[in-house]
Amino acid sequence: MWYYDCMRKLDREFDQNIVDALKKLPVPLKSARGSEIYFDNDKRYESIFEHIANKNHHLTIKDIKAIPAILLDKNSLKLDRSGKKV
Repeated sequence: MWYYDCMRKLDREFDQNIVDALKKLPVPLKSARGSEIYFDNDKRYESIFEHIANKNHHLTIKDIKAIPAILLDKNSLKLDRSGKKV
Protein backbone atom coordinates (compact mmCIF):
# COMPACT_ATOMS: atom_id res chain seq x y z
CA MET A 1 0.00 0.00 0.00
CA TRP A 2 2.82 2.40 0.86
CA TYR A 3 4.38 1.92 -2.58
CA TYR A 4 1.07 2.59 -4.33
CA ASP A 5 0.47 5.81 -2.36
CA CYS A 6 3.97 7.10 -3.17
CA MET A 7 3.59 6.33 -6.87
CA ARG A 8 0.24 8.14 -7.00
CA LYS A 9 1.91 11.34 -5.86
CA LEU A 10 4.79 11.02 -8.34
CA ASP A 11 2.76 10.09 -11.42
CA ARG A 12 0.37 13.04 -11.49
CA GLU A 13 2.25 15.14 -14.05
CA PHE A 14 0.53 14.94 -17.42
CA ASP A 15 0.60 16.86 -20.69
CA GLN A 16 -2.66 18.76 -21.22
CA ASN A 17 -1.99 18.87 -24.99
CA ILE A 18 -2.08 15.06 -25.08
CA VAL A 19 -5.33 15.06 -23.08
CA ASP A 20 -6.86 17.51 -25.59
CA ALA A 21 -5.73 15.32 -28.52
CA LEU A 22 -7.27 12.23 -26.86
CA LYS A 23 -10.57 14.05 -26.40
CA LYS A 24 -10.63 14.85 -30.14
CA LEU A 25 -10.43 11.15 -31.15
CA PRO A 26 -13.64 9.77 -32.68
CA VAL A 27 -15.85 7.92 -30.21
CA PRO A 28 -16.13 4.99 -30.38
CA LEU A 29 -12.85 3.98 -31.96
CA LYS A 30 -13.13 0.99 -34.31
CA SER A 31 -10.75 -1.96 -34.48
CA ALA A 32 -9.88 -3.94 -37.60
CA ARG A 33 -12.42 -6.58 -36.52
CA GLY A 34 -15.17 -3.99 -36.24
CA SER A 35 -15.17 -3.91 -32.44
CA GLU A 36 -15.99 -0.61 -30.78
CA ILE A 37 -13.40 0.73 -28.34
CA TYR A 38 -14.31 3.16 -25.56
CA PHE A 39 -12.26 4.87 -22.88
CA ASP A 40 -13.43 3.92 -19.38
CA ASN A 41 -12.99 7.08 -17.36
CA ASP A 42 -14.18 5.93 -13.92
CA LYS A 43 -11.56 3.44 -12.75
CA ARG A 44 -8.62 5.55 -11.58
CA TYR A 45 -7.69 8.26 -9.12
CA GLU A 46 -7.11 10.32 -12.28
CA SER A 47 -9.01 10.39 -15.56
CA ILE A 48 -7.99 7.82 -18.15
CA PHE A 49 -6.87 10.66 -20.42
CA GLU A 50 -4.64 12.05 -17.68
CA HIS A 51 -3.22 8.57 -17.13
CA ILE A 52 -2.44 8.10 -20.83
CA ALA A 53 -0.96 11.63 -21.01
CA ASN A 54 1.38 10.93 -18.08
CA LYS A 55 4.74 12.52 -18.91
CA ASN A 56 6.51 9.25 -18.03
CA HIS A 57 4.87 7.65 -21.08
CA HIS A 58 6.68 10.07 -23.44
CA LEU A 59 3.80 10.26 -25.93
CA THR A 60 3.41 12.96 -28.54
CA ILE A 61 0.32 14.38 -30.22
CA LYS A 62 1.45 12.59 -33.39
CA ASP A 63 1.24 9.28 -31.49
CA ILE A 64 -2.32 10.03 -30.38
CA LYS A 65 -3.46 11.05 -33.87
CA ALA A 66 -2.13 7.73 -35.22
CA ILE A 67 -4.29 5.60 -32.88
CA PRO A 68 -7.36 5.20 -35.17
CA ALA A 69 -5.23 4.17 -38.16
CA ILE A 70 -3.20 1.71 -36.08
CA LEU A 71 -6.36 0.12 -34.67
CA LEU A 72 -7.76 -0.40 -38.15
CA ASP A 73 -4.51 -1.67 -39.66
CA LYS A 74 -1.44 -2.44 -37.56
CA ASN A 75 0.65 -2.31 -40.74
CA SER A 76 0.04 1.44 -40.85
CA LEU A 77 2.73 1.65 -38.16
CA LYS A 78 5.90 1.30 -40.19
CA LEU A 79 8.67 2.58 -37.89
CA ASP A 80 9.12 2.70 -34.15
CA ARG A 81 10.63 5.71 -32.39
CA SER A 82 14.21 4.56 -33.03
CA GLY A 83 13.52 4.42 -36.78
CA LYS A 84 13.54 0.61 -36.95
CA LYS A 85 10.86 -1.25 -38.90
CA VAL A 86 8.26 -2.97 -36.77
